[in-house]
Amino acid sequence: MKKKIASLGVAATAAAGILMMPGTAQASSGGGCTSAWADDGDQVSACISASGSNLEPDGYVIDASVCTTAHVLLADETTKTLVLDYNVGCGTGHVGPFAYKGVNGHKYQSEVYIEESNIQIVSAASPVETLSY
Repeated sequence: MKKKIASLGVAATAAAGILMMPGTAQASSGGGCTSAWADDGDQVSACISASGSNLEPDGYVIDASVCTTAHVLLADETTKTLVLDYNVGCGTGHVGPFAYKGVNGHKYQSEVYIEESNIQIVSAASPVETLSY
C-alpha cells in the first residue's frame, strides 16, 4: 500500500508540473529587409522587425548622391494608413529603429526612400510583418 501511495504522489507531482508549464507564445511573422537601387547608383534598404507589441522599422541609406531628403515610413497594411513618417536627412548609414506600438494581428510594412527636389529617386519596401503578441 505504501508503494501505491508513493506512486500516486509521483504521478500527481508530474501532472501538476505539466499543468504549470507555460504555453508557447505566438511570434510575429514576416520581417526582414529589402534593398533597391536607382540608375544613378543611389541605394536604400527598408527593414522591419517586432519585439513584443512594438514594431521597429529601420533601414539603410547606402548611397545618396542626389538626395535632398530621405524618409522612413511605417504603414499599417490592415487599415491602409501611414502611422509613422520620419525625415532622416541624407546622411548614409543606418537609420532607426523607430518604435511603434502596433495592433495585434495587423500587418505592417516599412519603406525607406530618397527624394531629390520633391521627386522620389529610389524607394525600398520591407517584407510585410504580421504582428502577434
